[in-house]
Amino acid sequence: MKLIDAPWVERAGHKILQCHHRGDRRFSSQHCLVRSLGRIDSIANHYHRAKLFGNGKTPHNALESKDWANLGLLHIGWRLGDWTLPICHEPGHLDWGEQYQIALWLKYVRDHQALIEYAQQFDQFQDEEESQLLTAHIWQTLVSDGPLVLRRRCQPLVQLFENPPVLQIQARLDCDIYTGIIGVPIDDHYPRTIAQAFPNAYHKYCQHRDAFTPGKLQLIQILENPPLFLAHLALGDDAGSGAIAGRLPRRIAFQECLSKLHQFGTQQHLSVYLPALPIDAASDAIATNCPGAILCDWPENAGVSESLGKTMKR
Repeated sequence: MKLIDAPWVERAGHKILQCHHRGDRRFSSQHCLVRSLGRIDSIANHYHRAKLFGNGKTPHNALESKDWANLGLLHIGWRLGDWTLPICHEPGHLDWGEQYQIALWLKYVRDHQALIEYAQQFDQFQDEEESQLLTAHIWQTLVSDGPLVLRRRCQPLVQLFENPPVLQIQARLDCDIYTGIIGVPIDDHYPRTIAQAFPNAYHKYCQHRDAFTPGKLQLIQILENPPLFLAHLALGDDAGSGAIAGRLPRRIAFQECLSKLHQFGTQQHLSVYLPALPIDAASDAIATNCPGAILCDWPENAGVSESLGKTMKR
């Protein structure tokens, strides 16, 4: 089997550069090496290793990423350093993964300027098996428009790394969550970890908790770009005591909140994060009413004191 078919081909009078591992490997994402997030690897491996799957993990390389996809594991987001980012489905907006791939290519061509000059002699650029993947499009853009256009396309990602948000959960989660929807179940107390991390959100809860009946979902936007929400889930108390009267059984209230949470997350294309919950059949309820939610480990869930609650309510 030949490792290289041809660096370029000619069809109908057009010179076509082959941007894949059986073409000119200097233009192949599988062979172009760059340093990113403290590691030197191929652009393809960097890109695939950034994928967050439904098992809460990221693959080691492109091959493992494809194996997981073939096994039916869902790609649910992106993990870039300390950032966990959603998949973007909005028309006209580049997904975070696409922006990351563009940024990797820009780092590569910065150190290989001569390749742009070489590529200018070609009329078209082609990925393997005539696919319309991003690699050929990137080289076409580099030749026709120059690197500056690509820099603009990945500018949101660059700004994200240059200006990280102040707010974050100071807790032992699977990762620091900077975007998505953090579900906060509330029965007869408010989780201290969340109150300390997001005091403004706790203040808004205190303002409306008298009307916070079981089954109700309160959404509070923490950050606009990237989008980060807290979702207060009113679970109530089966014993009928505490700050929230148990008008619904806790299990039913939980299911209702999860359904609303899943609907909002689907509409906004955001991942949902939930702590482990001491509720009967909680895992089944999450799988049924909020599929794809990511379970996190919160170190302590003790409620805030009455004095803190009164202070925040003022």
